[in-house]
Amino acid sequence: MRALYASIEELGRLYAKGMPVLDADRARVKSFADEFAFLSSKGHAAAYRALSPEFWAWVEQNGGGFAPSSK
Repeated sequence: MRALYASIEELGRLYAKGMPVLDADRARVKSFADEFAFLSSKGHAAAYRALSPEFWAWVEQNGGGFAPSSK
């Protein structure tokens, strides 16, 4: 779970730059989204989405999906 928190911080910094995402970073975005979907419970994922819908829209636009696990 600690790795997930580090990934959230890393992607948050990339998002906060407000710049176009380079192709090299799209793999990081996808990896983060996959990891988040795998590790988060369905209820927690929805809460994260509600806290920052713009961030999750950015994730989706840059290679990551938002499909919370069924846990």
